[in-house]
Amino acid sequence: SVTVESLVRSILPTEMETGLYRISQELIQNTLKHAGATAIAFSLAEDYEYIQFRYEDNGKGVDPTQVQHGLGFKNIESRAQAIGGKVEYPTAANGFVCLLRFPVPDQSNT
Repeated sequence: SVTVESLVRSILPTEMETGLYRISQELIQNTLKHAGATAIAFSLAEDYEYIQFRYEDNGKGVDPTQVQHGLGFKNIESRAQAIGGKVEYPTAANGFVCLLRFPVPDQSNT
């Protein structure tokens, strides 16, 4: 199962939407290929300064040393940087978690 939750008021620029889409693709691919998960959850939340994207699954988790060396994780990091974001992989009791935080886009041009 897949759940999606969005609590974002801002309109994201196309390059941010595309970046999040590509990051999501990479994360889903990793989950399907390696995790043996039965559930995936996405969420987007916004405060005054940042938007936080959270991805998690209930699979077998990831060896922390692989996060720094895997090509997929390098692609995620590169795409996150391209939209001004920072990625973290907090340790989870079960499964895998990816957090991406990036500044709320300037809405004055919309």
